[in-house]
Amino acid sequence: MIIRTLSRLFGYSRVSTSDLDWALRVDALSKAGVDDRDIFREKQSGAKAERQELRRVLDLLRSGDKLVVSLMDRIDAGTATSRMLFGIFAVLAEFERNLISERSKAGQAIARAATRRSVRPNGHRADPGPSSSRAHGVPVPPVD
Repeated sequence: MIIRTLSRLFGYSRVSTSDLDWALRVDALSKAGVDDRDIFREKQSGAKAERQELRRVLDLLRSGDKLVVSLMDRIDAGTATSRMLFGIFAVLAEFERNLISERSKAGQAIARAATRRSVRPNGHRADPGPSSSRAHGVPVPPVD
């Protein structure tokens, strides 16, 4: 006898006290396949760490269940921690941008230097190196 456990799909969404519109969040969870009866809604300020509805849904989850969280990407930019994180991210982005610029300039300088060494003003190579026939030990007849 094979016993299958059915997995459930739960949804969680939180709005702050100033954000009263659930429609977008509930719609997104419904489109993800979450039944309205399995959507846990929380109306609480982001400053509070205790999330009772989140705790409830996490306690219900069993092996194989899935939790879909809607619109948790908003960050309260008014806190000291958020301002610090935004500052760190901005510095890291600028650092990465500068590294890319430095690498590009270094590569361009190397390419320019290699071009100056290998091409004469008339467009011919300064040192053509061994021809393929000489490199393979085949004698080259003299040019008349």
